[in-house]
Amino acid sequence: MTRHLLGPSSLRVPVALLALVAVLAAACTDGTSPSFAPESGVASGVANGTALGSDSGDGRSEVGRLVVVLPPADALAPSEQSRIRALVERVLEEVAPAGSRPEIVAPMTTDAVQGAIESAVRRADAVCVTGNGGRGALVATLDLYPARTGCVLPLPDEVGLRVEDVDLDRVGRTLGESARAAAGEGTVLVLDGGDAMLDRRWAQGVLAGAPGAQHVVTNASQAVDLLDAQAEALRAGLVPGSFAASGGRADGPLGSPAESDMIPVALLLPVVEAVVLDASPAAAELLPVLLERGVLVVAPRSLLLDQAEHPAVVLRWRVRWDVPLTYLLRRILDRDAPRGAGPAAEELIALEPGPAAVGG
Repeated sequence: MTRHLLGPSSLRVPVALLALVAVLAAACTDGTSPSFAPESGVASGVANGTALGSDSGDGRSEVGRLVVVLPPADALAPSEQSRIRALVERVLEEVAPAGSRPEIVAPMTTDAVQGAIESAVRRADAVCVTGNGGRGALVATLDLYPARTGCVLPLPDEVGLRVEDVDLDRVGRTLGESARAAAGEGTVLVLDGGDAMLDRRWAQGVLAGAPGAQHVVTNASQAVDLLDAQAEALRAGLVPGSFAASGGRADGPLGSPAESDMIPVALLLPVVEAVVLDASPAAAELLPVLLERGVLVVAPRSLLLDQAEHPAVVLRWRVRWDVPLTYLLRRILDRDAPRGAGPAAEELIALEPGPAAVGG
């Protein structure tokens, strides 16, 4: 994994500004708990360019102001948003030095992410963005404030940023394999609903792990329409994916694209037997429908907290985002921290088989 650091520079802070920071820091309450006000919170410490830490004179590193920007609330299911925030809070309590007051910013909408990042970079020494929607805004803003440090999770590589990544392709493949084992010859449906913590590698991984009949939708309505159309065909005595349903062609659903375009996808595909969900708002909307209909599901643990033993649950999954975030922030907050290898891939995904799981 390649990690980059912004080029070295120093931040010259006017005496008046230092005095103002000292007054504001003194007004803050004691303790190490993060500040959660979207535009408030002062962290103690002296800025020191991209290294963020400064030498206190006795060999210790002092920390400048740190802001962590959460994914926008409209790009995650509410339960997953709460989980991500709890993980960030826990990490900050663990890694932030005593007396510092890191801040958490939680944009309400995707449209608000850019403004939240720009504001954070202006007032902080380091800004760490969680999720895949803020990279461009962070890079553009750091160009205007070269003494600041920026970091992103997850991200494979980015010039000028400190990054930590999760092998989302591997995560997706693992989920796809479980879904295919449960679905048999049926269709594996994938909901790629815009989960802010995932990227295209996740959906591609699911499809690679579930070879055979498969289909991707981007919202709950598409999935429900597909399920309804297949149910209607079955009531009419027509089996989706069969010779008759595919227009009587000897090659079935694998005919020419021109012919396939004339037949509804619900008829071309075998019956949907399993659905793989991300942690988007669309997933939270679709999940109750799937469980009510008995469609097998591979879904995030945060969406299935009260449904762990439902007979349609194949697998509950979660990415342990706190592991790479801890590693990343420690490298930022402590310039003397060892630069060892990042967390192993197997440390980052937790799987909980459900009643419908099929052993490999």
